Amino acid sequence: MIKFNGYTILREFKNIENQSTIEVHGQSIPKKHRKCIFCGNENAKFVKVAHAVSETIGNKSLISHFECDECNQQFGKMFEDDLGKYMLPYKVVTNTFGKSNQLSSKDMPKEDGISYGTYRIQMNKNKPVMENYEVKSLIIEKIDTGIVKLDKNKIEISIPRQHYYPPSIYCSFLKMAYSIMPLTLYSQYVKHIAVLQQLSSENSIYKSIEEKKKIMSSMENCGLFCFFPGQNPLKGINVMLWENINLNEREYPHTLFTLEMKNFAFTIPVIRDDESGVCRMPKCSSDIEMQYQYG
Repeated sequence: MIKFNGYTILREFKNIENQSTIEVHGQSIPKKHRKCIFCGNENAKFVKVAHAVSETIGNKSLISHFECDECNQQFGKMFEDDLGKYMLPYKVVTNTFGKSNQLSSKDMPKEDGISYGTYRIQMNKNKPVMENYEVKSLIIEKIDTGIVKLDKNKIEISIPRQHYYPPSIYCSFLKMAYSIMPLTLYSQYVKHIAVLQQLSSENSIYKSIEEKKKIMSSMENCGLFCFFPGQNPLKGINVMLWENINLNEREYPHTLFTLEMKNFAFTIPVIRDDESGVCRMPKCSSDIEMQYQYG
């Protein structure tokens, strides 16, 4: 597991890829008494199940009773597509399935079968990719495409991403952080939560997608990416919030959010309303081998 100098774990949920039902705040609130933590609407509808952490990264467990149907839908429309495109290579490498039991990356397929334009990478969770063959993973490419490279010592596979908007990824992680945050701390993040909600809302104070993108690009948009070699060294998919325990140290954010996905870990700063320009990431360490990059 990754560690940060001067920080302790505030909240942690492990193996969220396992099928179960956990309300992140430990409360079972009747729908008529719920209040959305994002829009604050006391008359909002809570009919659908709101996943506190995106299903696209394999969450099968964590739900929230404090996210209304409208906010849940709007967050999905605004950020989920970009998040899915960004996370696809990591999902393929770690064999992590989201809402669908299929992972695929393909370049302009001509038809639904095995036909393809330039390349096709596909993984199925349950059934074979092709009839009559017990194969659940498949890579097809035209000559010299460069998806698969072979030499005497290794096989290198490149997994292309579709175009995505990078600031959306920070916002996606930020939404997950707010969703698992202890209810007692929300008053310290009200302004930042309101901005995130308005970025996703169709009835936003921001009048155009260009204005929203301008706001998103001005956010912290920094973090830490770590790679851990081996077979599932992080022991599943885990999420956690970190708290800065050095009260005299204002150089680093008070709160961090980490998503661990079997071989990869993503950490972002979660800025409080009373913090300004505090987005420098602290030093990290681990008991197991890792490679990391700040960005």
